[in-house]
Amino acid sequence: MPLFKNGRFVDDPWLFLADGEPLPGEGMVVVSLARLLGSEAPALADRDGWLGVSLAPAEPVEKLRPWLPRLALVALAFPVFTDGRPFSTARLLRERYGFTGEIRAVGQVLVDQYPFMVRSGFDAFAVPRGSELRGWQERARPHLVYQPDGRGEAPSIWRLRHPDPGPASPRGIPRMTTA
Repeated sequence: MPLFKNGRFVDDPWLFLADGEPLPGEGMVVVSLARLLGSEAPALADRDGWLGVSLAPAEPVEKLRPWLPRLALVALAFPVFTDGRPFSTARLLRERYGFTGEIRAVGQVLVDQYPFMVRSGFDAFAVPRGSELRGWQERARPHLVYQPDGRGEAPSIWRLRHPDPGPASPRGIPRMTTA
């Protein structure tokens, strides 16, 4: 599957492992939550290389909390495009848990949902085969928004109206002044 990240298509360096598949000694691997929390947890914690986890919509994001400092990627699955739970999970990872690694959308990922996914905290997208790739690049163009996003950035409309935002709030949103 093509990987769309930072407004362009890139090579995917991550290896997604199925449960039961041998764990390589090094490299960038993504495992399931069950495998991360199971009997292989000590080996995963001690291995060389970057570690990622794949999370299904029904799996609680809270279980990742002790692992977040060690994780470089969280892949959130969209089993069907109408399942919006990964949007909430991405937002929780960014805002509540302060996760700064890659949050990747996998599964039934639609280009029409791209702007909403970005605003929720996603920064990488496994584009399903057969998707119109040009549409992804068109959607990556900047657009005006009125609310802060999952990363705490000021709304684009605010930045246009207030080029010098002054000191930021703890969440990174410029403080509004009455002057």
